[in-house]
Amino acid sequence: MRTRTRFAATPDPLEERCRRGTDQAAATGQFGVWLRRGTDSWYFGKIVAARGASRFLTYLTLDVPAGNDYRAVVAYRPTAGSGAWSSWGTSPGSFTVTAR
Repeated sequence: MRTRTRFAATPDPLEERCRRGTDQAAATGQFGVWLRRGTDSWYFGKIVAARGASRFLTYLTLDVPAGNDYRAVVAYRPTAGSGAWSSWGTSPGSFTVTAR
């Protein structure tokens, strides 16, 4: 399964929208959403259940340090609650988080 990730700003700068798509419907399992800053700082976002669709949308409330070079990262695992994450996708561009 291939994962595509789109990341879009919302009117609230502390909330971002992450849209995920796959090349096939995911009836079981979970999608994990993280934010990565640079190459080694990871921040957990949330886990979203697969619902039998090939497109999913979720919102993240950002609780991360202000800075640049953030990217959204999405992965899929076929068994909810356990197992390795696979089919990783990363947003094509980076974004900046500013203090509020």
